Amino acid sequence: MKLYITTRTDLPNGPQAVQSCHALAQFQVEHPELFRFWYERSNFLALLAVPDEVSLSLLLERARRRGIPAVGFREPDLGGALTAVAPTPTAKGLVRKLPLALAG
Repeated sequence: MKLYITTRTDLPNGPQAVQSCHALAQFQVEHPELFRFWYERSNFLALLAVPDEVSLSLLLERARRRGIPAVGFREPDLGGALTAVAPTPTAKGLVRKLPLALAG
């Protein structure tokens, strides 16, 4: 069971990593019981990527439509832009085909 943090490839590598951490922290705050369950059962992370903010917004919307708890992190220093999404580990079907972030 992995937690799938997804960020944007149109951000430089450093901000991709930081925004992903922000999303993980926000997931822990908004879903403490789900976070604890994941942390105690597996603690595996997958850092994935989509091309841009529109793609990230669509991912967050699809998760919510399917009833999958997910958080989106909006970076104040980037005008409130959506920079990363963290859905629960049940989102595997949504993210299965996404590439790894920072892999290239």
